[in-house]
Amino acid sequence: MSPFWVQINSTHFGVIGQYPIWGYYPFYLKAIIMTEDQSAVVTLKVRVTPEFREKIVSTAKTNNRSMNQEIVARLEDSFKESDDPKTFESLAKIVKETTEETTRLHKELVKIIEQQKIEIENLKKG
Repeated sequence: MSPFWVQINSTHFGVIGQYPIWGYYPFYLKAIIMTEDQSAVVTLKVRVTPEFREKIVSTAKTNNRSMNQEIVARLEDSFKESDDPKTFESLAKIVKETTEETTRLHKELVKIIEQQKIEIENLKKG
């Protein structure tokens, strides 16, 4: 017989603990029976403004998700983007190209300024 995992809760302290139980457990325990897989999920409490909550509700409805699914999907996406080595490589390439282009434009601007100085000197002489 496989054990049930029982989560003991307290209204003041939250989750007190999770315990394996084989068979019967007393009805007076405020407990939630869960499988071992479910015990791997944790509950996070987050405080947000009412306006932010409404954004989550609205977006969740648009995406046909629950609020929880919407929040988890967005969090997972944020980690995927930042952990992807290809993202870092592409950003490094963009930075390198931008730096090279900026350097090239700076050199062109310096040449134009020098030419303008020469023209101003010729106008003063002439």
